Amino acid sequence: MIAIVLKELKLGRRSLIVWLAITFITATLGALEYEMVSTNAELVTQGIDAMPRIVRVMFGIDGVSLTTALDYYLVMYFWYALIAYAHAVSVGSSLLSKEERDKTAEYLYTKPYSRGTIINVKLVVGIINVAAMALLIWLTSVFILVPLTNGREIMPEIAITTIGLFLTQLLFLTLGLLCSTLVRNSRKAVSTGFYLLLATYLIAVAIEYLGTVDYLSFLTPFHYFNALVVVKQGISPLFLLLFAIISALSISFSHRLYNTRDLLI
Repeated sequence: MIAIVLKELKLGRRSLIVWLAITFITATLGALEYEMVSTNAELVTQGIDAMPRIVRVMFGIDGVSLTTALDYYLVMYFWYALIAYAHAVSVGSSLLSKEERDKTAEYLYTKPYSRGTIINVKLVVGIINVAAMALLIWLTSVFILVPLTNGREIMPEIAITTIGLFLTQLLFLTLGLLCSTLVRNSRKAVSTGFYLLLATYLIAVAIEYLGTVDYLSFLTPFHYFNALVVVKQGISPLFLLLFAIISALSISFSHRLYNTRDLLI
């Protein structure tokens, strides 16, 4: 099984490098802009306040002042999260479907492993991929953003929000895996995963904008470990339980569906 893991990691290394590069560039550019933003904080704040609230919500700048290192980190976290969740969905939704896309299913399933074992191995590969993304986000926050913002005091907040980020990545990874078993075509599986991501994002925006339907937060993973809430209140045990249930169900259904599916080889 280790051989399969290593082979899968090797096959997906280029894609991972591209995603990591996008994240690193985003983090670096964002950190470098902090001095300009903090120097012109009043003008920037006025510009943000002039925007329609729906726009501020959509871009993660509603309710933050950008005048402190923590506020600036939370805004950057919003962009980190969008990239990380998109990556997680992409990885999850292509874990299984790509075998039929690349016509490698016949080779893979002649190995002395059950389909269930192969799914689990591929899931491990997916977890390694999203963990690499979360690790890079933590590293760039600690070694690039913190020094440039003189924000050493926000290290605990960076740690706990990165944990929340990683958990949400895992959730989108398993949901993407489920899409991969529900939709045979690789491109359609990935598209379905991204539609799911977009839908949950729009639900999160609507809940945040309305401000009176927080009880619907269970409908969107974007609110399970919301950075601002996590910083103030910590990780919610209720959403942690919900994360575990949805992830477990997604993996379980993926196993059942894939074990009964005829492979296109």
